[in-house]
Formats: sequence, C-alpha cells, structure tokens
Amino acid sequence: MSQSELLVYQKTKKLAERKGKKISVLYMVVIGFVWILVWGAFSSYGPGYVLSGNFLRSAFDLFNGIRAYAPFLAVFFALIIFAGKKVRGRLSFKKPTIYLILYAVVGLTASLLSPQGLDAVYWGALYLCVPLTGLLLTGSGESLEEAKFLLNANWVIVFLFVFYLSLGPLRSYILGHPLPGAMYFPGGVARITQNGVGRYAGLAVLIALSRFRQHQSKRNRIFWLFVLAFSLNLLSLSQSRAALLGFTGGAAVILFSLQFNWVAFFAPIFAFIIYLSGFLWGSRGSLQQLFSLTGRTTGQWIPGLNVFKESPLIGYGFHADRFMLEGTHMHNAFVHALVQSGLLGTVFFVAAIYGIWLVIFKRNLIKKAADISNPDNIILSESLAIVLFFTLRSFFESTAAFYGADLFLLVPALLYINAYAQKKVKEK
Repeated sequence: MSQSELLVYQKTKKLAERKGKKISVLYMVVIGFVWILVWGAFSSYGPGYVLSGNFLRSAFDLFNGIRAYAPFLAVFFALIIFAGKKVRGRLSFKKPTIYLILYAVVGLTASLLSPQGLDAVYWGALYLCVPLTGLLLTGSGESLEEAKFLLNANWVIVFLFVFYLSLGPLRSYILGHPLPGAMYFPGGVARITQNGVGRYAGLAVLIALSRFRQHQSKRNRIFWLFVLAFSLNLLSLSQSRAALLGFTGGAAVILFSLQFNWVAFFAPIFAFIIYLSGFLWGSRGSLQQLFSLTGRTTGQWIPGLNVFKESPLIGYGFHADRFMLEGTHMHNAFVHALVQSGLLGTVFFVAAIYGIWLVIFKRNLIKKAADISNPDNIILSESLAIVLFFTLRSFFESTAAFYGADLFLLVPALLYINAYAQKKVKEK
C-alpha cells in the first residue's frame, strides 16, 4: 500500500469512526427520550380526564391529557428499536422483568372484576408498559450498555427532582416552617408525599456516594460531596422511615467497596442522620413510635387482606385498594400485589422483586461489585444498592406493585443485574 493510499485509508477509517460515534450518541438520545415517555403518565389524572374533555381547556391541560398516554408511545417506539436490532436476546423465565409482565397480565385480567374496570385496565396497561419497554430497549434484557444508559437517565431525573424539591416547596421548611404533607411540581403536574421525597433523596445520596468513590480528581470529588450533602439534608427533612431503612441497606452496599478511611468518615455521618431524622424527628424520640406501623396493620393491611379473600386467585385488578377501600393505599408491596392480582399474580411479583436476590447470591455479585479491578463495579454496585433500597422499602411501601416512580427506578437495575449475571455465565 502506497503512502497516499495509506493516508486515504486512515482518513476513511476516522470518518467511519466519527460517524459511528454520532450514530451511537443519537441512538442513546432516542433511547433516553423513549424512557422519559415511560415516566410521562407519572401522577397523571387517568383516562377519565381525557374522556371528560377537560384536557381541552388550556394548553397545559392538553399537555396533561397527552402525557397520560405517553407510556403507550414508549412501547411503540421501543418495538421499532427492537425490530431494528441486529442482535436480540431470547425471552426466558430467567429474566425478572418477564415476571413483572406476567404479574401485569394477571392484574389486567382481574381488572374485569374491578368496580371501575376502565380505570383499572388503564393503570394495568401503564404498568405493563414499563417492564415491556425496558426489555425491548435492552434487546430482551441482554444489553448491558442500554441498561446502563437507562440507569443513568433515571439518575438525571432523580437529581432534577431533588434539586427542585430542595429549592422549591421545601425552602419554607428550611426557613423553619412545618414540612408540607405533600409537594407539587409546577402547575400540579405531579404530587409527591414525604415518603416520595425520601425516596428521591435517599437514591441521590447513594448515587453521589458511588460517584464520589468512582472519581479520583479533587474537583469531581468535591462536586459529588456537595451533591451528597445536598441530598442528605433533603433525606433528613423527609423523616421517611421507609426511605431511611432502604438507604441504610443501600449505603452498606456502597460502603462495602470503599476504603476503610472513607467508611470511617461516612458511616458515623449516615448513622447520625438516621438517628436524627428517623428517631428524634420522625418518631419524636419514642422507641414505641419508631417501631409502630402508624396504623398500617389495622387501617390498611387487614382491610386489604379482606378484599383479597373475596377474590384470592387473581384479585380485583390494578388500583383495587383505591377503588374498593375509599382511596386507601396498602403501604406494603405484598398486600398490594395480593389485592390487585391475587395469589397467582403475587407469585410472579415475588419472583421478580425478590427472586433477583437468588441471582445476586448465586453469582456472588456483591463481592464482584466491591472488586476495584472489575470495570463494571460502579454501575453494578449502584444497581445492587438500588435493588436493596427498594427491597427493604417494600415492607412499608408498595414498591413497584403499581405504576409509579419505584417501578421506573427499579426496572433498569433489575435488567442490568440480570444482564451482567448472564454475561458472566456466557464468558465461563
């Protein structure tokens, strides 16, 4: 090959690489947009809002009407992306998101028994959109890169929420006013309770801690330390015991992989925040109040179990607790699943949410996440922390049992962990 031919070849190769990078960036932007559509109906007004014609009153109402159906668009676009993939994995019952889909199918079927069938079908269909979109975007749950991108897209959303909640509705509390029971985004787009605030803040602290561990430069570490402190303050203000419990487990996973000097630095701070927010503030310094279930047993779980007894096999469909118990929320993932989908659906739900731990322990993923020589250890440890956060939270909140933020945040973590485990099996 002559010198001129070599130069032409090198230029052509560089152009091809640049084009490939541009296509890759565009592809990830498209995937990010599709995943944002999954979040679209978060805290929406439901199908009745559109059928009533209220969405035509103003441009903002029109936006709320359209976003109520955004997850269905997400599935449509995800199908197109999936069809265009050259490499697609096979659907198998080894993937936790498959069980979430089966749980949704049972709940949708049971929605025919619901006193508000149209609404139940709507919320069930929205639920189905989340794991289905995640599976399609990751090539049947096989692609680590796409799953990683979905996780990072979620973190961007979480940090935006934390930033707004810290500088917006909670600023009055920081100035000494009582913490509001519910906070709203501009125009009432979404309503977030104290437990919801705790969820976002707890996750933000975990991710900031993980990224602090990842970066070695002083500038990056100072930035992530600031984000961590900012989010930790919000977590303490939420006084959410469920979020604090989940945070305790998630922080243990991240700290397990840190050097001892950093563990000695962070652990006492986290312990103090948990004591201050969960015990002194949230429980008024009372052990009895700390370990009480704040009326969950008699006010929510027992009435929910009574509804379950009326249709034990498949339940009464999505949002059955709200429709049949005058707006009551179960505050327990197991009971919520039983009410919505009966024993059959709950088996699938448990297989997805808790079965992932069989994969984690069987593949020794906690140890792999702590291995600094493992190039995937940061995202893996974050995924494990998120799964543990929501596993612990599920005992006192309806984690991923219905269409909501818990489900959006959990599905990519489940996809990543399972894809990572399958990848290691294939490498062996």
